[in-house]
Amino acid sequence: MSVRAYRVIKLIMDAPGFNLWHNENLAQFLDEEGQFFGGRSDGTGLVDVPEEILESALEEAAELELSPKTVQCLRKDIAAARSKKDDSVTYYCF
Repeated sequence: MSVRAYRVIKLIMDAPGFNLWHNENLAQFLDEEGQFFGGRSDGTGLVDVPEEILESALEEAAELELSPKTVQCLRKDIAAARSKKDDSVTYYCF
């Protein structure tokens, strides 16, 4: 782990994957499975969600009451991570 802090010059965001207020069940699931809120101060910041946790959320889409649009967005996020050979999706929440 690096001990240096780097200034961010450019942050490019895609369309939102989900809404934390509207998808409370998903937000709670992500927090329970991967401490989604643990590393964010004041509810904002960057957070990495492992692909496997997103896959689990998709498997429980009905129980989490995910809309078809949210399911589609999560699948797109997972596909984008895989195309870059990443094992997680980075979200910027604000």
